[in-house]
Amino acid sequence: MLYPNNASGRLVIDMLFEDEAKVGNILESVLSQRYLNERLPARTHNEFDLGRLFDMRPADFKQSVQTTKSGFVWLLNQIINNAVFHNNSRRPQLPIPHQLALTLERLGSNGNGALVGRFAQNLSVAHGTVVKVSRRVIRAINSLDSEFIVWPDCNRRLEISEVMKEEGFKGCIGFVDGATIPLYQRPGLDGEVYWDRKK
Repeated sequence: MLYPNNASGRLVIDMLFEDEAKVGNILESVLSQRYLNERLPARTHNEFDLGRLFDMRPADFKQSVQTTKSGFVWLLNQIINNAVFHNNSRRPQLPIPHQLALTLERLGSNGNGALVGRFAQNLSVAHGTVVKVSRRVIRAINSLDSEFIVWPDCNRRLEISEVMKEEGFKGCIGFVDGATIPLYQRPGLDGEVYWDRKK
C-alpha cells in the first residue's frame, strides 16, 4: 500500500481503486453488449382495419386520405393488380388498401406532418416501411399514365380546336391548369420554377 500507516490515505486509495474497478466492470459490460436495455421491435399492423377507415364521416375520411371514399375505392381498383404489390418476399407487404391510405395521407401532408417518423409512429409501422410503401404506390399510380394521359385523336382535336377558336384561341387544342401542391420549402435545384402565384 502507498499509505500503510495512514488510515485516511489507505481509505482514499482503496476507494479510488474500488471506483476504478466499478468503472472497469461497467466498461466491460458496455463493450460486450450491443444494447444495454432490451430492444423492443417496432410495432406493426398484421391487418389493416379498412372498415374503421370507411366508418369515418365523409369529411374526416377526405381529410385523412385526401379523397372521397368512392375515389379511394376507384384508385385502389386501378392499382390493386400491379406487380409492385406482389412479390415472393419472406416478409409480406402491408395490405394494398393500407399502403394506398398511408401514401395518400403522406402526399397530402407537409412540414412536420410529412415526417416519416410521424407516420411510422401513428400507423405502427417501421420507418423503412413508410418509404417503401410510398414508392410502391407512386410507381403503381405512375404506371396508369398511358391509360389516362393521352393525346386526343384526330376527330377530337378538330372538335376541341373549333371550340377553342370560338373562344379566341385559333389553332389551340388544349391547355393545362392544375391544382398546386404546397411545398414545405423551396427545392435546392431549380427552386425558382416552383414559384406559385396563388400563395
